[in-house]
Formats: sequence, C-alpha cells, structure tokens
Amino acid sequence: MRRQNHGVFSMNIALSISHDLATGRTFAMLLGTSEEQTWWILDQLSDLPMLASHPLFLPTMLSKYTLSHVAYRVRLLHDALKDFEMQSKRTRFMNVTLADCDPTEELKKHDELRKDVLQIIQLATAWEDMLRTCSSMTEGIRQANKRIKFGTARQRRKVVKEVGAILDERSQFTRDETQNLVSQLQFVKERTQAQMNAIHHIIA
Repeated sequence: MRRQNHGVFSMNIALSISHDLATGRTFAMLLGTSEEQTWWILDQLSDLPMLASHPLFLPTMLSKYTLSHVAYRVRLLHDALKDFEMQSKRTRFMNVTLADCDPTEELKKHDELRKDVLQIIQLATAWEDMLRTCSSMTEGIRQANKRIKFGTARQRRKVVKEVGAILDERSQFTRDETQNLVSQLQFVKERTQAQMNAIHHIIA
C-alpha cells in the first residue's frame, strides 16, 4: 500500500507477508503506521483470533480500512460540490446575472470559485486513483486466497477454507463498494466540470 499520495491520504504504509503452507505459520512486517493505527491493528488481531490466523486477514482488513476512509472523503466531496453550486449560483433554480452586482466583485468571486472547483476535481481524481488501487489490491487478495486454500496441508485445509470463505466475502464486498464509490466520484467530476464551464463562460 505504499504509494505517493502527496499528503492526500493519511496512511502511507508498507506490508510484507510470507506464509508457509505446510506449517501454517505467517510472518509479516508492517511499516509506516502511526501509534494509534498500530494499536487499532493489534486490537483487531486480538479480537478476531480465528480470522487472524489466516495470512490474508491483515491485507483484507487494511483494504476495508482504506475503503472506509475514502468513502468518508467522498461524502465530504459531495457536500463540497453542493456548497459550491449554491455559492456559484450556476444552477437552473438559482441564477443571477452580472448586472445584479458590481462587476469587479463578481469577477473576484468567480476567481475564488474557480479555485474551489479545481480543488474538488483534483481531490476526486486522487480518490478515484486510490480506489482503483484498492480494487486491484482486493482482486490480488482474492487470487491469493484461492492459492492458499488449495495449497494448504491437508490437516489444516478445513479451517483455512472456512476462514478463507469469510475473508473472500469481505473482499467481494470491498470490491463492489469500491466500484460504487468510483461511479460516485465520476458523477462528482462531471457535475463539477459543468460548473467550471459555466464559470469560465461568465469570466470570458
């Protein structure tokens, strides 16, 4: 999960895992977490010992954590877009003309709004990129899950299969929700682009 995000994403970590299919032992190294995140992860491992025994529990948990964080940011973007539309007054039901106010003040206002709308588009693009990365990670987890299920030693296969089914279900949910959020961000970008075009025509 270590990637450049230019301060947009509050978690920048590296996770390395090795798993012995014969013995069932898992070794992992997680770098870059804050103290608060570390304790949260340890609590999850302690609260869910059955799932924690599976080598893909940690990647599955972190992908869901990532999704929850981005979902919250997408909601904030929706609110920012609605607030922007109210301020710009470039809507069907709230329309003003330059004749209604001082031209100098109006141009200053629209210059500020243009900066706001650019920020919305930039953040939407950043979150969309993060979600596509999360989707790829989730698909990788599901493929690894299949490999572990069929490669595990016979005496442990039943437990691994049961836990793997739970994790696979969670990964499927994460992937579906990721696709839903990507669609929402594309909608935000389209509406924001329309607002940007309207403001550009006014200034021009």
